Amino acid sequence: MACSPADLPLMADMSTNSIERLAAAVGLRSGSHAAADVVRLAAYARIASQWAKRHRLEGREDEAGRFYALKNAALRKLSRTGFAQVSVLRALPRDEVLLCPAHQAIYAADAAASRGATGDPLPEGQWLLWNRGLIDDCPDCQIYPVGDYNDLYDIQVRVERLRFGFHLPLREGEGFLPPPDYLPDRQERPGRGTRPGRFRFGSAISPRDARRFPAALVAARIEALTCT
Repeated sequence: MACSPADLPLMADMSTNSIERLAAAVGLRSGSHAAADVVRLAAYARIASQWAKRHRLEGREDEAGRFYALKNAALRKLSRTGFAQVSVLRALPRDEVLLCPAHQAIYAADAAASRGATGDPLPEGQWLLWNRGLIDDCPDCQIYPVGDYNDLYDIQVRVERLRFGFHLPLREGEGFLPPPDYLPDRQERPGRGTRPGRFRFGSAISPRDARRFPAALVAARIEALTCT
């Protein structure tokens, strides 16, 4: 069997049958069972990561570790396919910043101007990066250092027009991925610091998706797809 990636957003009506339909459609168009299995494994690896986050939020560290290990097993297999591209995501220092009302209003105006000019709002993290001196000098803005994030492996898997993205701590990927110094770099985009209940990438599985994708089913699917 072949395997698959993980940044496929969970569609509102996605079920295990829809995962199979998507994989089967890819396999039919490409004539490749390997491509179909990549899509299958990607979808379940994505959900395993969300289950790991849910377990962590609710204090079940053993189960969180088990589901992160399932995700990593999927990544190990995915990295051996011809569908994966691996690079290193270089992290930016992160602080939690609470803007004062005056600077919040300035940011809101700049974001609105950016939306008018480009169609996209200006990310708050980018604005903070450009205006850090202004914020540092403001007695009413609050800055809470949260330390530096670690660099990560960035694994992008593309199957036809589908793209799946994974992130993996360097220490966890060094056993099966190339050394970071041998890989291309890309810079992490500025963003906000973490808060309780938030994650650097991704989110915990929602109650609705937890009912559609029971943890035991997700574990069984990944184990079956990574057994060879």
